[in-house]
Amino acid sequence: MTAALDLFVERGFHNVSVHDVQKQANVSIGSIYNHFGGKEGVAKALYYHLLKEFEEMIEEIMEEDMTYRERCNKIVALLFEYTESRRNIIAYMLHRQTPRVFTR
Repeated sequence: MTAALDLFVERGFHNVSVHDVQKQANVSIGSIYNHFGGKEGVAKALYYHLLKEFEEMIEEIMEEDMTYRERCNKIVALLFEYTESRRNIIAYMLHRQTPRVFTR
């Protein structure tokens, strides 16, 4: 999924093939189709994996004993830090160019 993330952000979803992902990840093409069903499946798995990661980070903050303002400030600070340290993830989540065939 890391290879797909890098390629999707760099080239855009529609400009990346399963073969591109396969070469970048150094895995067999069959394993991608077997595990994900194709490029759309990779994009969907990646999106939901990252969404879950964000949800878990925010849930941890929401469970802390602090005011709503403090929680909001901490979430905003976390998102700014995340934007600096993991730019590809933020770019993919905010500007994903994948088909809208999957919904939560």
